[in-house]
Amino acid sequence: MAESEVTRMFGTGASIDLLSVDKCIGRRVTEVDLASPLSPEQPEFVVSLLDHHPVISFLNQDKDGFCVHNVERLPNHFGAPVTHPKNYANYGAKDVPPRVRDHAKQKFTQANQAFPVQIICAGGTESPPVCVTTNLVGSGPTSEPRFLLPRLSPRIGERSRSFAA
Repeated sequence: MAESEVTRMFGTGASIDLLSVDKCIGRRVTEVDLASPLSPEQPEFVVSLLDHHPVISFLNQDKDGFCVHNVERLPNHFGAPVTHPKNYANYGAKDVPPRVRDHAKQKFTQANQAFPVQIICAGGTESPPVCVTTNLVGSGPTSEPRFLLPRLSPRIGERSRSFAA
């Protein structure tokens, strides 16, 4: 994708650069505000970028005003998003109508409860098409440890069995 296409689609300040030194991973797009409404041509351009590059990074998004709904607008140009299968309470069940998980059992709620106030999911993650992937569920200052890390080295003054004389 040429720089001229990016500036034609998003304005003279927009640019596109390599995301990695080896040129294989993807592209970094700057000065594109995904919180702004998109023209019909802009989502098509983003999809064509994804056809050529597995990762696209949009830098400098407004962290205070940006939310998941801004990202959801992109697929809305191609049809209505559907509920992500893992957001169904009966995910994988056969011959039963799908049922969305209760609010308390959804990943975004559980992740927000792990470290209340300090870490919260972005606004809009409660949307059924969004699948939250996190390692926060079941963690936090009030939860019990679920696993123990192996001791990687002997304590000072102790001999490791592999070094015993």
